[in-house]
Amino acid sequence: MRNAAYIAVRGGKHYLGQITDVVRIKWGRVRDDVSEAELLINFESEECQRLVSEAEPCYHEIVIERDGQRVWEGPITYKRMERGQAEFVARDPVFFMQRTVCKRKWSSAYPNVESVIDRTERIIRKEMVPLEQAGANILDHIVTYRNPDDAKTARVSAAYSQYVYDDMEALAARGGLDYTMVLRSLYLHDTHYFIGQGRMLTDDDFLDSLSVITYGVELSVGSYATDNQGTKGAYIYADEYYGPIELLASAYEIGSTTDKITVEELEEQAERNANHRYPAPTVIRVPENVQMNPASVDELMPYFIPGTAFPLRTTVTGQTYEAVMKFDQLNVEETGEDGEVVKVKITAPPVGSGLEEVVD
Repeated sequence: MRNAAYIAVRGGKHYLGQITDVVRIKWGRVRDDVSEAELLINFESEECQRLVSEAEPCYHEIVIERDGQRVWEGPITYKRMERGQAEFVARDPVFFMQRTVCKRKWSSAYPNVESVIDRTERIIRKEMVPLEQAGANILDHIVTYRNPDDAKTARVSAAYSQYVYDDMEALAARGGLDYTMVLRSLYLHDTHYFIGQGRMLTDDDFLDSLSVITYGVELSVGSYATDNQGTKGAYIYADEYYGPIELLASAYEIGSTTDKITVEELEEQAERNANHRYPAPTVIRVPENVQMNPASVDELMPYFIPGTAFPLRTTVTGQTYEAVMKFDQLNVEETGEDGEVVKVKITAPPVGSGLEEVVD
């Protein structure tokens, strides 16, 4: 098998040994979530059985290598053993943030709003110290990408009200943050930006057909941002054809502070929200969890990091369409019988980024 699994001590620095009797192995990477790995083991050797028996969830980790290159690692969260067989499930190191309680009050309340990246990094570096001292091996591997117009937050959280992960997850769900864990590196960036770029993908790189879609519901001729206290900022296109097709959004995370946000700030957010929603955006859609052509996988694997940009060209409609896409998720599964299957999720960037525009 191309994928091999090892047991390691927390932190991934020291191997206890290789699990030699794996019959099925699965691993992945995912944007804005926690990835998992799964192993199914049919015991053929006493040494493998001993190694599996000694592995302790939350202290020992699974490390996966593909063709000798480390591709995934994280703490064991589930172990099942029975006669002749065992099963492991592990999560990537974000799991440690899911089990670390925020013991401080964290305030980004106006006027001290900050970028979602700064807030997330600040909390992790302070709250994760005890677990880092216990070997989590995360803090030296935080990778941030900052830009002048990164999303801001006015979020406030009380002490002992959440896990470290809850804050990061909330900002990813509603605040404009992207995060992903690859090996032990935690990547943090604004959702409107990429962390790198791979080569041009074409129809030949996929085993399923692509499609081209225009989203009328994303059209915005007028955009408003409000503080929900009667103050608004507007950004309006002059258009007689569509009429007033409007978009409304709350500024930052209103409700966490009673301070007023200026009209100028609201107008900037209204303009940001309206960007590239006029006319209605057209995107190339890649089927979710599409299988990659095995002939392309080895070349592309080093670039399969969620948050990476991939230019994409399709001629499936008889016309040529090109767009820049965002890599979201990687799923790899290998068995002794069927070999390796690699599936991916690739989507258009968020509407408003200007990166999702389709050219025909």
